[in-house]
Amino acid sequence: MKKREFDFAQIVRWLAFGTAIVALLVTASCTTADVHYRGSTFEQGHCGTPSAPALIDARAVTAAFHSFEQSHPADALKCSVQSYNKGHPIAYDMAFVELLDRGRTPVEASQQADLHAYLDAQSKQPLSVYVFVHGWRHNAALGDEDVARFHTILALMKSYWNQAGQRDRKVLGVYVGWRGLAVSEPGWGEAMDTVVAIPSFPGRKSQSDQNAQRLETLLLDLESQLNARISAGEVSQLVVIGHSLGGNMVLRATRPTLIDRLQKARQGEKIPGLGSLVVLLNPASELTEWMALQRASRLHADIADPDRNSYLTPNECEGLSAEASAESKRRCANEGTAWIYPPEQLPVVVSFTASEHFKKVSSTTGATDLATSIAFPMSQRLFRWPRESSDLVALGHALPVRAFGADGRVDHAAPGNRLYGVTHEMEVNRSAKVAARYGEVLRDAEANRGFCEANQRLIQASIQDAVHAARIANPASRGRGWNQEDLWLDRGRQVLQLNVKHEAARGRCAASSASQIEAGCADISGGRQVPRLGDVHDPYWNVGVHPNLIESHGRYVSQNLWCLVHGLATR
Repeated sequence: MKKREFDFAQIVRWLAFGTAIVALLVTASCTTADVHYRGSTFEQGHCGTPSAPALIDARAVTAAFHSFEQSHPADALKCSVQSYNKGHPIAYDMAFVELLDRGRTPVEASQQADLHAYLDAQSKQPLSVYVFVHGWRHNAALGDEDVARFHTILALMKSYWNQAGQRDRKVLGVYVGWRGLAVSEPGWGEAMDTVVAIPSFPGRKSQSDQNAQRLETLLLDLESQLNARISAGEVSQLVVIGHSLGGNMVLRATRPTLIDRLQKARQGEKIPGLGSLVVLLNPASELTEWMALQRASRLHADIADPDRNSYLTPNECEGLSAEASAESKRRCANEGTAWIYPPEQLPVVVSFTASEHFKKVSSTTGATDLATSIAFPMSQRLFRWPRESSDLVALGHALPVRAFGADGRVDHAAPGNRLYGVTHEMEVNRSAKVAARYGEVLRDAEANRGFCEANQRLIQASIQDAVHAARIANPASRGRGWNQEDLWLDRGRQVLQLNVKHEAARGRCAASSASQIEAGCADISGGRQVPRLGDVHDPYWNVGVHPNLIESHGRYVSQNLWCLVHGLATR
C-alpha cells in the first residue's frame, strides 16, 4: 500500500512538473513583434523641428520615471526626438534609434536622419551626447524600465553639468532600442517572468552579436559628426553605455576601433578611445571578447607572450618580443613595462559588474549579478558550439588565476591558468542620502542642491596619490596594486566617496611569500593565486563592483556610480 502511495505521489509530482513545463513553453511561444515604437519623425508634423523637437513636461514626476510614459499622451512619446522639461534646470533631449531583427528599415533610416538633423540644428553651445544600448528583456516600448532608467541617468548628468557651472551645456540621450524582449511575459512576478523568458536568451544573445556591426556604424558616424563640431571650435562629448546584452553589443561594436587606435598610438602616449568613454554595465559578454583588448594592450607593450605575462618587471626583460622597440629595450631595465601608458592615462573603456568576489558578499544572497554569474554561463554551456573555456564565463566574473609549482615558481603549463579577466575592484566607502530617482533629482536641482563635482583632473590626481603610496610601500611594484580608499567625488569631501583598487579580489591579494613575481597576492587554494593584471595606467578596466554600488543586474542607477562615470568622461 505504501509502495502504491509512493508511486501515486511520484506520478502527481511528474504530472505537475510536466504541466508547468508545457505552460511555460506555451507562454514562451507568445513572441513579441519586431516593430518600431518611436518611429514618428519630423516629417510627420507633430514631432516639432530639428531645432525645436516635440516638448514633453516630466516635471511633475515625484519619484521613479517608470509610470510617467504609461500615463502621458502617446503622440509626442512616439517621436524619434523629444525635448524634456524646457525651462527647468534639468532640461535635456532624447533621441531613439531602433535596430530591428529583420535589418535596416526605412523607419530606422528616418530616425538616424532626424538625429543628424537635430545635431546640425544645434547652436554652438557645449553638447554632451550619451548613447545607451539596453539589454535582454527590454526594448524601446512606452513604459519600458530601461527607458525610465536612462531618463534618470540623463537627469543626473544634466545636474552634474549644472554643478560644474555649465548650465548652458545641452544634454542629449540616444536610446538604441532592439528586440531584447522576445517573449510576452505573463506578469507573474520577476522570478517567474525570468523563467518564462529564459528560453529566449540564446536567440537574443545571438541577435545582439549580429547587431554589433550596425551599432558600430552608428557610433562611428555619430562620433564623426561630433568631431566636426569640435573642429569648428565647439565643445562636444560622447559617452557610450551598454547594459547586459547591450553591453555585449557595445563591446563587440567598439572593440575593432579601440584596438585599431591602440595599434596606431605611440608607446608612452595617451591611448584614445571611442568618444570620451565606453561604459559596460553588467555585460552579458564572453571573457573571450574582453581578452582581445587585454591581449592587444600587452602586445602594445612589446610583451612576447601575452598569455603568460600581463606586464614585465625590470627583472623580466627577457620577456620582451624580438621586435620590441629600441625604447622598450632601453627603458625596461629600469621600469619594466610601467612606462608604456603615461600617468595621465585614464580608462577609455570601463566595465562594471556587480561581483560575488568580495568576501562579505555571497552569490546566493541575490546581492550580486545573478544574470551574468549564473544564467549566462548556463546558457553558454548549452547553446554555444564550438566554444572555448573563455566563452563560458562572463567577462565581469572571470578572476585571473596563476598557478605555482612545489618549488614556488610559476607553473605556466598548469591547467586553469588564466591571465585575463577582472583588473580592478570598487565599492562605496561613504554616501550620504542622495537622490537616485528621477523626481528627487529634479527637486534637488530646483533647490540648487548638488553632490557631484568629479572630473578627470580630480580622479587622476587621486589615483596618482594612491600610485605614489603604493610605490613607497613597495618600490618593486612600480605603483601596481594601488588602492585609493578615499576617492572623493565632491570637493567638499562630505558626500560621495569610493574605494578603487588595482586588484581583482579584495582579501585574496594580501602579503604573500609564495612568489616573488606577484608579491602582494595570497594563495587561494592548491598553489594558485589571483594576480593583478595590467600595468598601473592600463586604459582597459574590468571592475568587480560591490553591491553597495551596483545592487544587482538591473539596479545600476546610483549617484556614486554615475558621478564617477561623469568624472572619467569630463576633461
